[in-house]
Amino acid sequence: MKKVKPDRLVDEEKIIEAFLNQDSVVLNQVYQHLLPKVNMYIHRNSGNQQDAEDIMNEAFMTVYTHILSNKYSPTGKFEPFFMIVCRNIWLKKLRKRKYQSDQEIENIAISETPNEDIEQMIEEEQLIQRILTELKNLDPKCSQLLNMFYYEKKRLREIADNFGWTEKFAKNKKSRCMKALKKLVGV
Repeated sequence: MKKVKPDRLVDEEKIIEAFLNQDSVVLNQVYQHLLPKVNMYIHRNSGNQQDAEDIMNEAFMTVYTHILSNKYSPTGKFEPFFMIVCRNIWLKKLRKRKYQSDQEIENIAISETPNEDIEQMIEEEQLIQRILTELKNLDPKCSQLLNMFYYEKKRLREIADNFGWTEKFAKNKKSRCMKALKKLVGV
């Protein structure tokens, strides 16, 4: 099955329906959307890619049982709920595996509370959405240049050749475009 990484998570009601009806398309979209966030959290807390995937699978099963047993009530905040479930499962695994001393685990639990992580992730996602929206409001060449540089990861030389510019002009244009984008986004 082709992996799809949606920019936004589908609404909570559709997610609940997908769990109840075992809709693999929607559940795959949810999985692909949340995996990078879980992966980032697990990596920051002594884990690796395999740990992140294991936690995702276990969290999916936990959320599924919560939904089936009516322990989960829709709040409009599925993603934060899911991240808390992942965090709790990971801390439990850390204790069980003895990856860290109990003191270090308590420090993780205290210093990286789920609300702080989740709020930061939500703020980052909102900023990304604002940037993507404002990219459309930029001059088309600016938008294309920034897209080529940041998303397609092309070098300035390639971009300059594409537009018929010198590399120095492309660098200056990128700088001006970034300033214009930052002004539109309000950063």
